[in-house]
Amino acid sequence: MNNIRSENSFFNILKDEGFLPIDIGKGPHFQALYRVSANGDTNFFVVVHGYEMPELNINEFCEVEYKCKEIGNYGLNAKSNVQFFIADRNGNRLKEISVYLENAWGVDLQNGVLVVYENQREDFCGLRRRLDQIDYLKEKNKMDLGILKTEIPIVTYGLIAINVIIFIIYELIGNTMNTEFMWKHGASSVYDVVYNHEFWRLFTSMFLHFGIAHLTNNMIMLLLIGEKVEKALGKINYLILYISAGLGASVISCGYDFLTDNLVISAGASGAIFGVFGALLYIVFCNRGSNKTVSYTRVMVVIILCIYSGFASVGVDNAAHIGGLIVGFIVSTLLYTSNKRKYSRRRYPHKVA
Repeated sequence: MNNIRSENSFFNILKDEGFLPIDIGKGPHFQALYRVSANGDTNFFVVVHGYEMPELNINEFCEVEYKCKEIGNYGLNAKSNVQFFIADRNGNRLKEISVYLENAWGVDLQNGVLVVYENQREDFCGLRRRLDQIDYLKEKNKMDLGILKTEIPIVTYGLIAINVIIFIIYELIGNTMNTEFMWKHGASSVYDVVYNHEFWRLFTSMFLHFGIAHLTNNMIMLLLIGEKVEKALGKINYLILYISAGLGASVISCGYDFLTDNLVISAGASGAIFGVFGALLYIVFCNRGSNKTVSYTRVMVVIILCIYSGFASVGVDNAAHIGGLIVGFIVSTLLYTSNKRKYSRRRYPHKVA
């Protein structure tokens, strides 16, 4: 029956089924993953490293379940489902704990089999059939969430690298604080875009920065929020979001300058970064006010402070900031919703108890 041949197949299955790691603050023995179902319920799959624990204490399991439901029910009267997955080398301990836990499956690592007793759930999010196919004798040294927690946000890092490299090159051949130099090398201006039809400037200006402080501020902000959105949307969708928001911000900024007859030179990644903020705002909203360590309130406070800082400063392209925020929010409704629909078609063939 074992047709799962890829390395670390246990966690590949969980990743493929849409589960994401979440820190529930209960130490390394309880490692949790979660997935929001199509009907809005939050399903927690908690991997318990029983082979590292001197005893399986039912009180600890109750505390973990309470913590998961507290997270899942954040802000609304939503329903949360918790399933424990206990990996242990002692089959007798698995049998003893099953008396108290109906929402627990066990893995007998000594014999390499999945153990589900009569009083326990038959299925959870359609995982039972796939987990039955794993050879746990091969998997027993791989059942750790480190593989998921250390996934590198390569798109975010790549975008930061591109911006930094371009800045270094331009500093070597000129002065990024010089407006004429930046204009000659791709910064945007309403005159060139509208009258000279140099539409390419809407794109190139996204990767140019006026000085090291401008670059540093934008890249720190992208580093802080980009990873969260990249994980939520996926790498391709995240890149589409970033480029779309950046272009949208440039168009809106150019349109504002045209209407106000404001002939200025514009550059910077902040429009695209505000688009990432807009996407994060939508993602948190879809997850009932919280996305792991990020809350709706926290995102709103940061956005308001950033916008306020822009209006309180001189020479800031506020139209690009607000435009990027709006475009990012709108684009994320398409990208994030389509991702959820894909999961809902493929991942909910069973009724969750």
